[in-house]
Amino acid sequence: MGAEVGDIAASLVGALTGGAIALAGVLWADHLQRARERAMERETVRGFLRAILTELETCWNRAEQTTNPVLEGLLPGAAFLTEVFIDTDFFTVYHNNSQYLGQIRDDELLAQIVATITTYKALVETYNVNTRFYLQWQESKNLEFVIQDADLKRYYGRKAEFEYDKLCRWAMALRHDHHELKQQIGNLLPALRRATVAESPGKE
Repeated sequence: MGAEVGDIAASLVGALTGGAIALAGVLWADHLQRARERAMERETVRGFLRAILTELETCWNRAEQTTNPVLEGLLPGAAFLTEVFIDTDFFTVYHNNSQYLGQIRDDELLAQIVATITTYKALVETYNVNTRFYLQWQESKNLEFVIQDADLKRYYGRKAEFEYDKLCRWAMALRHDHHELKQQIGNLLPALRRATVAESPGKE
């Protein structure tokens, strides 16, 4: 009888030990799988941030070579007499991969990205409006020059003066949006560089 009880106890202990080992193995495998998934998610986010960095740097470097020097060189009260019209949305990486925004664990970095892209879009629209004003002013100036009728010449002359004044006032909005974006770009690009080389941009 005692031997049977001992055999049963030994079997039970063995079964429990085997079950515990099997459970530990399952839990460890699950832990490794979750760790791999988190690593893949972090790498995906890093790739997204690298793409955003490249997109912003490319756009901003282009602006630094073209419109920025002209705008920054304007005298106070002067008009921005340069035709700049952008009819395409060049933030394709940002829009086509926006689902990854929710995976960025750094709330401050996320807020910087969204705010900077929004400001950039606002500046683009401000340039487009300025170009419409500029073309209207050019048309009025041309008509003032070619029309022979004195009354019409005076009309288009006054119209051109009004439109030029509007351009001067609009240039203030351009400079404001430009300086706001320049400050945001100056903060965001270094933050993106740090995030793309860090061990985990959304470290838990």
